[in-house]
Amino acid sequence: MTTRFPGSSKRSGSPRKNGGTWVALIALLLIAGSLIGITSLIMPQILGLVLVVAGFLFFIVLHYFTWGQWLTRYLEENAPEDE
Repeated sequence: MTTRFPGSSKRSGSPRKNGGTWVALIALLLIAGSLIGITSLIMPQILGLVLVVAGFLFFIVLHYFTWGQWLTRYLEENAPEDE
């Protein structure tokens, strides 16, 4: 029995199904950005808070992807050979 790790197999799903997800995600981000922009016109200090939170999220995402890349390579190199 071989162990299957996430991301080790090809992803299923057609690009059409994924396209709707991307459109919804972009629309959500545009709406959120617009609401933050309108709020920053009323309360200018909220923009600083958003920038600080975005900075923290950037480092979390960076850590997640770099750790994931390293761990994937480590597991592929040290995987036992099944016959």
